[in-house]
Amino acid sequence: GESQAGGTFFMCWEDFYAHFDRVYMCELDEVGRKKTGNAGRWVGASAGGCNNYPSFPNNPQFILKASGSGLVRLRLFQARPKNPRAWRQSEAPKQHIGIFIVRVAPSRYAALPGESPDDKTALCAIEEDDIILRTSPFLNSWETCLEIHLDANEEVVVLVSTYKKDVAAHFYLEASAASLPELRPLDKRLASIDVVGEWSAGAGGCMNHATWQRNPLVAVRLPEGSVRCVLTLSIESAGEEHRTVPITVPIGMYFFPGTSSLGNLTRRDVIKQSDPFLTADKISMTLDDVRNHASLLVLPATYDPGTYTGRFRMRLFYPPPRGGGASPHLELLQNHAAASSEVPPGFIPVAGFGGTLD
Repeated sequence: GESQAGGTFFMCWEDFYAHFDRVYMCELDEVGRKKTGNAGRWVGASAGGCNNYPSFPNNPQFILKASGSGLVRLRLFQARPKNPRAWRQSEAPKQHIGIFIVRVAPSRYAALPGESPDDKTALCAIEEDDIILRTSPFLNSWETCLEIHLDANEEVVVLVSTYKKDVAAHFYLEASAASLPELRPLDKRLASIDVVGEWSAGAGGCMNHATWQRNPLVAVRLPEGSVRCVLTLSIESAGEEHRTVPITVPIGMYFFPGTSSLGNLTRRDVIKQSDPFLTADKISMTLDDVRNHASLLVLPATYDPGTYTGRFRMRLFYPPPRGGGASPHLELLQNHAAASSEVPPGFIPVAGFGGTLD
């Protein structure tokens, strides 16, 4: 006979509208899927916001590794501190949340020399081209999800974020597949120092322009035995906490030996450069190929003169020191003769460089 539980339920639109404000449509897990998960939170520096912000890489990151070829489903829940799975009963306001899947060379998040190969390091810089999949748009719902097909033993980096930066919230990230996947947090971070400068109205653009020497100049001293050092250049803007659209202009960097004469820098002195300049609000460059230089001079530039007038931030990421050796150093070099006495050891002070900052 017919099941007593069968049938059809009707409700008029007026009653439905009066009692409900949303509908959840859920795909049920296939039988036999294996799950794993991690609870975490966005707080302080780890609340980096979406990829509109230069602080985006500060968000929690995870290594996702497939044990067998097939579809892996990621689900991100807004969670309650005392019970990460009690997400529907959360008393906290719902934030806009999203998932990013990043595929880069494993060397970019590999363990540091002398450490366990499993002790991998979080990415300190993520370019737009590194992101292969993302939730779009960000949703202010209790759950959002992504699916990706991975080959056996293939791994990617997963980053979770709120839409705005500096939003404190708890989350639970779950991965499921036919064969139990591996989902491990990347808790280890490179140390960093930074300096803030400014491109004025007279900033000179790239080396295609005769005015290129009018850009600011930054002195960089690398840590002793430096490996895995990364230098980033980002555009700073007023009202950073309310940024909804990134400020993007073509930007790049030129590198010179730290022993170069400041007043006589030429194209021939360049030992590394951005090629090409990228239209972005943040770029990064690894320094492994120039680590034979204990010190560097770095000239940040926009592609054309006057393209952007405002502040920039240069940040050096480096392995946490283990004691001993010279400490890394960043310093914005000034544009007057009095500054020559302030140039760090290892740099040749020469007055008259055409920088733009006082």
